[in-house]
Amino acid sequence: IITSSTAAAVTMTLPTGTLTEGGFSGLYTNFTFEWSVINTGATNDVTIAAGTAHTIVGSATIKAGTSGRFASSRTAANTFVSYRIS
Repeated sequence: IITSSTAAAVTMTLPTGTLTEGGFSGLYTNFTFEWSVINTGATNDVTIAAGTAHTIVGSATIKAGTSGRFASSRTAANTFVSYRIS
């Protein structure tokens, strides 16, 4: 879970595919994990940007006072696709 309470619009960049893979052991193709962003800010959006070898499908903007849920799937070695699921 990632939270943001920034008073200004902010962009959060996902780690590269290599760094993402480094956070897990025993990975395999189609390995999937979920994560959330909660924007507790009052007026500004949080935008999620993709790191190298990491693709985002769906809206990458979390409006002020809302949250977004994502599922990231390993599609090949050091390569991930993150899907916005809510």
